[in-house]
Parts: sequence; structure tokens; C-alpha cells
Amino acid sequence: MYPQKEPIALVNCCLPPPSGKLIGPPQSTLYLASALDQQGWVSTIYDTSINIIPAEFTPEKLYQFLLEIPERIIGISLWDSVSPKVILATQKLKEKNPEKIIILGGPTASALGEKLIAYFPWINYIVFGEGEEVLQKLLSWIVSNNRSANTLPSRVVGRNKGGIFYGKADISLLKPTQIPLPDYSLINNNNIKYNRAEIITTRGCPFNCSYCSVNNALGNSIRYRNGRHFFEEINNHIYQRGFDFIHILDDNFGLSKKRFLQFINKFSARYPNIAWSCYHRIIDMDISTIDLMVKSGCRGVYTGIEPDDGMKSNNGSKIFNKDAILERIRYASKFMNITGSIIWGFPNENLTQFKEKLELIDEILNFENVFVNIYQLAPLSGTRILNDLKNRLIFDEERISGFIYPPYLSPLTADEKILIKENPVMFSAFYHEDTREFDNKFKAVNKFIGNDKQYIKKF
Repeated sequence: MYPQKEPIALVNCCLPPPSGKLIGPPQSTLYLASALDQQGWVSTIYDTSINIIPAEFTPEKLYQFLLEIPERIIGISLWDSVSPKVILATQKLKEKNPEKIIILGGPTASALGEKLIAYFPWINYIVFGEGEEVLQKLLSWIVSNNRSANTLPSRVVGRNKGGIFYGKADISLLKPTQIPLPDYSLINNNNIKYNRAEIITTRGCPFNCSYCSVNNALGNSIRYRNGRHFFEEINNHIYQRGFDFIHILDDNFGLSKKRFLQFINKFSARYPNIAWSCYHRIIDMDISTIDLMVKSGCRGVYTGIEPDDGMKSNNGSKIFNKDAILERIRYASKFMNITGSIIWGFPNENLTQFKEKLELIDEILNFENVFVNIYQLAPLSGTRILNDLKNRLIFDEERISGFIYPPYLSPLTADEKILIKENPVMFSAFYHEDTREFDNKFKAVNKFIGNDKQYIKKF
């Protein structure tokens, strides 16, 4: 008989970063652990990004990593990029230890849901969307003697001897005031060394970009954390953990101009000697906003430059033009590092638009302090772009998007390639559009990057 509040392992399973890259604590996993801790559950965080090096990140290495976890219940975050490894590693783990309970959550689990259990019967449960409250209820249900689907949250699907079943109890997304403050004492600093301070001040996204999967997990609206709440977290990073640089992970940190300006004013007043960086849409970075950001200590911005829904401004104006993009990047790069993200390979992108995109990259790279990540489109699970492409996708291990599987990782194993080929619905992100136009673009991008443009990050 297991105790009523049985320990649980929370595994942040993501791609190992390139050597030398700064790494912050896994925010989603830390939120889960903090929420469980508040309710008396004992959880331990395990992190593949820290404990597995890129050259060894194989299903076998992940299996060995999971095999060393003593807890019976293991919750794993699932992303498209790691899903073949997770599936193969958990299959082997269950064969070795059939008593283990495997729970998958995260963006890919939210997108694929019951398909994961139908295709891979060794997976026990799937949690859809944000997990703080749902996971607590699922854990209570697992250790309870009364296992009625009526008491299981509707954002859970599971497997028993009778097949797949669904929870029936209604459960809502958390209100901002219900989102727990991350408890950094839950990180085992004796074994895990994080060298980057990161925070998230929002949840969700109001946009519905065709290539993005964030809405699957967090909904299509945005929820703002209370300023007092996340400034308390910043204090923790600075005064208790000793950091002098804060990175803000929100996809669209400047979306609310009023809130953004309030943050800038408070940050500069409270932390005159602390620097920060963020993700910010270039369309919302006018000259006066850039000046305020720099004055408050902003030293870096990561910005997407995409011909999609997200390029509409806050007031609904038309998509940004090339001259406006260049003007703002030119000005901002005088004072801070700018990393631009550009995706190529959209099915509705004609060759003229594609060439204009390469020309824009070339012009951007003429400025100082500017880097560009040029990504091949990856049809992520649950995205609108996948629905558009699903009947004309092909797998070629030499043409996997670097966004999904960067070239610094060890090559896919034979088992992974078989799994991907046999299950295109489950591993769509490893595929690309099967057209001559795609082939032409692929060759053009590789020729464009060349040896003389090594500062373009081909990820």
C-alpha cells in the first residue's frame, strides 16, 4: 500500500543546450513542483538539459537517466523535439519496471492527447494544458481507493484494463492570483547548477500563429501575473541567488504597453545596477520605447520577424514592412544585442517572398550586435500549419528542421528513425513539405549561409 501523498519525480525533458550556453531552471517544472509542495506533496526535479550532454542524448541514455529515478510516479514534459526519445526510453523503462507510472504533460502531450496512449500503451496518463491543479488531482486519484472518472479532471486521459478513459470533472485554467510563486529552494543546488536567472510574467498568447503550438497548452488568451508577485521573484534572483542579469521568458513581453512601461519604471528605480533582456515583438518597439528600455538596463532582445498573425500590431494595423523593421533594428542594435528569428518554408510563401526574406536577413546582419536564427519550418503537433501540410509531408533525416533537432546533437538512432517513419502523425515535426519548391528553398538557404556567414545561427 502506497502512502496517500506518494513522492513524484518531475522530469524536465528537453534538448541539451550547446556547450557553454547559460541555462536557467526549468520554469514549467518548477511551477509544478512549487504547487505540489504547497499541498504537501513531495516532488523531486530531474533535468535532462543539465545531466545529459548533446553528444550522448540518445534513447538509451535517456532510459538510463530514467532508470536511476527512484520514484514510482514519473511526470515528464513532452516536446516534439524529444518525443521519439521519450517514447522509446519509457517503453524500455516499463519493460524493466512495469510498476512505474508514466505521466506525460507539456505542449506535445496537450496536442496529441489520447493518441499517445492509443499508439504507445505503456504510457499511463496524459495531462492537457497547465498542470498545477490538474496534476495534484490526478495524483490524489492515483493513490485513492475510489477511482471514479467522475472525480478525475477532464484535462486527463488515462489507460486501464478496459482501455482508454477520460476524466469528467470540470476544471478551469488558473487565475493569475492562483499561479504559485516558484520556490527555488526546490532546486537541488548541490547537484544541479543553473547559471541564468529567468522569469515568466504571463501565461498564454492571444495570437494564433499557424506555426506555433503554445495555445495547445496554455489557451488562446493571455493572463498577467501580478507585478508585486513577479518582482518578489526578481528579488529572490538578485538578493538570494546572487544574479545581476534577469531574462524574461514571456513570448510577447511588451504586448501590454501600459504594463510594460510600468515594469520599466519600477525595474530601473529598484535595480539601477541590474541588466535584463526579453522576447519582444519588433513591431511594438518604437524609438521612444527602445530608449526607455535601454535606460532601464535592457541589454538584449529576441524578436520574431514572421509573415504571420503575430506581426499585427496591438491596434490591429497591417503587417510591418521591411523598412520599418530595418529602422528599428538599426536603432536598437546601437544599444543592445538583437537576435532575430526568421522562419522559412511556409507553404504559401512564393519564391519572391522567400528571396525577400533572405535579402532582409542580409541587410539586418550589416548592423552591429545583431544575430539571426534562421529556422526551417517545422510542422509542430497541433498547429494549423500541420493541418495544411499533413497530406504532403515526407521524412528525410538530412532535412529535419534545426529548430526541432539542432545539428550539434548526436544523430538520430536507427530505432528513432523507424519510429518516426512508422508514425508520421505522432512525429510530424521531423517531416517537411514534399515539393520541389521546398527543395529549391532548402538548397538556397544552405548556399546563403555558406562559410562566410557563420555568425548566422543555423538552428
